[in-house]
Amino acid sequence: MGRERMAAADVTRPAAPAPRVPAWDADGSLGAVRMTAVAFGGVLVLVTLAAIATRIGFAAGARRLLGFGFGGVSPTFGSAAEIFLNNAGLALVAFVACVLAHAVGAAGAPRRRAGLAIDALIAVAVLRSALVVGAGIGAYGSRMVRSVLPDGPVELLGYAQALALYVLVRRGQPARATIVRLIGGALAAFAVAALLETYVQL
Repeated sequence: MGRERMAAADVTRPAAPAPRVPAWDADGSLGAVRMTAVAFGGVLVLVTLAAIATRIGFAAGARRLLGFGFGGVSPTFGSAAEIFLNNAGLALVAFVACVLAHAVGAAGAPRRRAGLAIDALIAVAVLRSALVVGAGIGAYGSRMVRSVLPDGPVELLGYAQALALYVLVRRGQPARATIVRLIGGALAAFAVAALLETYVQL
């Protein structure tokens, strides 16, 4: 009898309400912002760790290996366009990876392996770029810092949005509006960064 009453209580108990999604976040904008922030912060941490390790361990050797020059950029529209196209071209790798990741996203061992291979390529590219910039900061100090300001953080924001899009695609098909915002935001960030690098030099 007691079990019957418990079963009846379970049947009549109202189901837990589904989590409410704000109307302004119906297309997953908040998730895109969070993922962009995570990507931005993660790359920044890698750059910082590489800079500290280089500064402490082998700054002189890193200067010989990197051989960076600091001649500056000619303040012309052509220079800005070249910088923009270079950054957009690098981000295009992430966008192409999104397409490939979506294409191999279905179940099945071969497709899972293909997805992991794409993940690894993206991770290696991000790690390589972060290590080069971090090693440069560690090797050249304030000289390198001035060379990546004020455009560097804006440029990183563009790459962070490209990475965020890749992660969202790997997790599932994001809303079309989210895809458009992330791609448009990345290209806008690269355009601003190119203008800053060309016309605003510290």
